[in-house]
Amino acid sequence: MDFEIVKENLTIKQNLETIGKDVVLEQDYILPDIKPDIISVLCSNGNVFVSKREIINNKVKLEGGVNLFITYLADSGENRVLNPEIIFSELFDTTKGDDESSILENIKIKRIEVKVLNERKISIRVVLDVSINLFKKNNIEILKDIDNFCDLQKLERDVDIKNLVCSGEAKAQIKENVGIDEADEIKEILSVDINLKNTENKISYNKVLVKADCQLKIIYITEDNRVCTASSDIPVMGFIDALNVDESNSCDTNFRVKNMLVRPNSKDEHSIYIEIDFDIFSDVYENRSISLIEDIYGLNSDIEYTTRSANILSSDDEVLKDIAINEKVLIEDINQLFNAEAKVNLSNITSNNGISKFDGEVVVTYLYSSFDNQNLNSKEVKFGFSFDVPEGDNNGISVSLSEDSSFVLLPDSTVETVVNVRVIKNGGKCGDIDIIDNINVNEIQDDDGYSMIIYFVQSGDSLWKIAKKFRSTVDEIARINDIENVDVIDVGQRLYIPRAV
Repeated sequence: MDFEIVKENLTIKQNLETIGKDVVLEQDYILPDIKPDIISVLCSNGNVFVSKREIINNKVKLEGGVNLFITYLADSGENRVLNPEIIFSELFDTTKGDDESSILENIKIKRIEVKVLNERKISIRVVLDVSINLFKKNNIEILKDIDNFCDLQKLERDVDIKNLVCSGEAKAQIKENVGIDEADEIKEILSVDINLKNTENKISYNKVLVKADCQLKIIYITEDNRVCTASSDIPVMGFIDALNVDESNSCDTNFRVKNMLVRPNSKDEHSIYIEIDFDIFSDVYENRSISLIEDIYGLNSDIEYTTRSANILSSDDEVLKDIAINEKVLIEDINQLFNAEAKVNLSNITSNNGISKFDGEVVVTYLYSSFDNQNLNSKEVKFGFSFDVPEGDNNGISVSLSEDSSFVLLPDSTVETVVNVRVIKNGGKCGDIDIIDNINVNEIQDDDGYSMIIYFVQSGDSLWKIAKKFRSTVDEIARINDIENVDVIDVGQRLYIPRAV
């Protein structure tokens, strides 16, 4: 038999592996001479940056650090701030990554613990939640059709695939002076919150223009011991070289902080200088819808084939569910709420009867002043949550906080806390597909010559399996048995199976 196998070429971004662990950073820190003695720690926060990422000898190496802001009560009775930086260089075992793999990490500060050892020395312990996705560009061939095969039967499924056109990297930097009230003279910066919003991609002339808004919120202490805030939205922009792209393509873009510098300008300028370096990673895709051939057989011939597995990305990150937390938190003697910082973590996973249960918590730190004094106070409150997913879908699950969280101080000294936790399947609908390969066609060795048989549906049967077993067709079986939905048959149902001609 002369037939021709027709294949379709695809380029996919293969999800090789997801690895991760908690990284613990510990360091003793001696207060600079210009800082007064420490009595107690009031609160702490920080920002993570990654300066280098690479794979060496089956290990992923991440280099970076954490910029910390540790607010403390000094022996003078005033609030002061320490700004230590803890550098890390961590290795993560990988079984599938190599020097051609691309790395995309997600690092969150899980908790910061600070202990006072004496009036001039503290002990710092930072726990980072590190998750790393490894990807690789992979060219694959998918069976599209077999021409000149008149009695071929095909089981097909429509699949949406993101066909990778190209990948690229770029660097971006913002330098900005964030203005403050002219009446304020900054003594210390308490915290810097960075949030990237409104990411946009524009494809033109073999380049991708990436834009986003860097939303900054800065809390600082003035010379007269007041706690104040300043905020600004700063545009971030970068160009990525991208060959063979057009405006119909889509982009996945990720920003990562590489370095950060924050310092008050001179008192006359009434501003804070911000300098942030970003690494930008972008993948350009052509969205394709293909008919994936999952099984084949011939009515008058034996077809043998092998299959191979390919991991494909068929959509963006998939939002599985949103979990709303709406609570009123009582803070006695609160006068003014300066800030509320929320962090979300997954703490435990259990599986039972095909269901994976995830437990997590949202930790909110409230910064406020009381009626007794204007010194900074903090209160930490934990809110638990849980959710279920099918056991087979529990890989690549992460949680994040949506941008619509709010914290409002009410007249009864409670803070109305609204936090929305988003459960995400990383990589979207990413999974394995079986690709038919190495097709051989042989003549039928045994032919019993029946014209019709009676068959009773067994557990696990489908019309396709029955038709293939008896060399009939799904359409013929459905027609003779008055079956309207070929996807629905019942165990024990009697079927007349005609021999297809």
